[in-house]
Amino acid sequence: MKALLLGNGEPPSAELFRREAEGALVICADGAAEFALEHGVWPAMAVGDFDSLDADILTRLRERGVQIETHPAEKDDTDMQLAAERALKLGAEHIVMLGCGGKRLDHTLGNMQVLAFLREAGVKAEMIDDYCVTRLVKDERTEIAGETGGEFSLVPMGENVIIREMSGVKYPLSDYRLVQTRPLGISNVLLGEKAVLEVEGCVAVIMVNAFEVPEETIRLRKKLELAEESYIAADPSFTLEESRERLAKIFDGRTDYPKHMMDLEP
Repeated sequence: MKALLLGNGEPPSAELFRREAEGALVICADGAAEFALEHGVWPAMAVGDFDSLDADILTRLRERGVQIETHPAEKDDTDMQLAAERALKLGAEHIVMLGCGGKRLDHTLGNMQVLAFLREAGVKAEMIDDYCVTRLVKDERTEIAGETGGEFSLVPMGENVIIREMSGVKYPLSDYRLVQTRPLGISNVLLGEKAVLEVEGCVAVIMVNAFEVPEETIRLRKKLELAEESYIAADPSFTLEESRERLAKIFDGRTDYPKHMMDLEP
């Protein structure tokens, strides 16, 4: 079973979210449930202390029959960690994490720890955004698959990381110790569609631009941000949520805005 864990960081594009949500058990961490509903996806479960989710949305989730797992605000685990543990208990064998980056570097690094937790639990796990796919490789020989010329990086997840072999790449390595005080593994290039990686210890393999965001999507997103800002500037009493509601009415209730946004001038 595949589970999708949606975090409350920088949201993924609608295309990426819908692609990964299809056929998956969707578990939202706290305020991420709002993003899921905006894009027409009802999660199977929402977990967290719900300090970042509007009470009305929480009520809608309950009325829909979504399982709500509430935790105290003062707790040892992050909401994403709680979502990961729940996914494992439900039997997930493949777990994708979205919405895990953004303005809070501490949360981003914490989500890397969640990824490591899932790797230790023995499931296939990856953290994805619109620019990178991150997986962990530990004490194994494996292949790195991608397009010829594709970029990737290796980041050591500990002190004792030795690259026994990395071949089929522009900058090969052999019996090389990666250290946390020198970013030597950043920006390598695939010479073909597959490369070989044998590692002792744990390393993060980060595939760059693994999911390309269309330029048109990026442009429309910027227009939406500017439109939201203009509503708030016109009437400072508007909250961001209220401005989005007004925009949704203008765009016939759509949440991705592709056709209607073309008519908006920044």
